[in-house]
Amino acid sequence: MRDASVGFQCPSCIAEGAKSVRVPRTRAGAVAGVPTGAVSIALILVNVAAYVLVDGLKLTDVKSQGVLTAGGIYDHEYWRLLSSAFLHYGPLHLLLNMMALYLFGTYVEQVLGTWRYLATYLVTAVTASAVVYLLAPVNVQTAGASGAISGLFAIAFLLALRAGQDVRSFLVLIVIN
Repeated sequence: MRDASVGFQCPSCIAEGAKSVRVPRTRAGAVAGVPTGAVSIALILVNVAAYVLVDGLKLTDVKSQGVLTAGGIYDHEYWRLLSSAFLHYGPLHLLLNMMALYLFGTYVEQVLGTWRYLATYLVTAVTASAVVYLLAPVNVQTAGASGAISGLFAIAFLLALRAGQDVRSFLVLIVIN
């Protein structure tokens, strides 16, 4: 028997009661209170590694095969829809995108959970690339995580709105951008 606030309890009763305790979850279904940010940091590391490998080693052929071009998609090079989200046009472009990814990504990851967040990031990256493919002139080459980050920004805004949080800071960022 073990001491308890109500007297004594047997160990098997304590174990049985622990099984029926519900795990707290966020509004989007992720386990609440679990430290997150691992996927955001991993995505940042992948972006930085791609930049160092491609731009640092001057692998222009790799970059030209990874950026988003209308001609590339027309030629069935569909990997460009995702690969372009991991390539950047300079250190400032990379730095600003990674700062935004950390700011919005960690919040969205905390609310959605690890796997939903990763799927959301990849879907927003491909969706943004598809929109650019449909709307941009044929001779334009694009790269960067800006499309995926814009998707995360929109999701963060909607999650905050749904949670009844103050969204004025989001509106200020929209005006600035």
